[in-house]
Amino acid sequence: MVFAPSGCRVLEIFNPSFTNPCYRMLAALCGAKYQSVYGISLKSEPNAPAETAGDIVLGSDVVELIMHSA
Repeated sequence: MVFAPSGCRVLEIFNPSFTNPCYRMLAALCGAKYQSVYGISLKSEPNAPAETAGDIVLGSDVVELIMHSA
């Protein structure tokens, strides 16, 4: 984002059990248009930190909606 043109779009995909505001704040500082979406957790590993607790997936309907709004 630091080297991207102002107004670029940033999409961040989150695990449903973890949110981190760092990229949202960086996007605001860089003049980027930020959007986040929560995926669906496929599995959860016991005692793993939330940000690394398994794979996530997005439904094709969500991906299509994101692409049309871009």
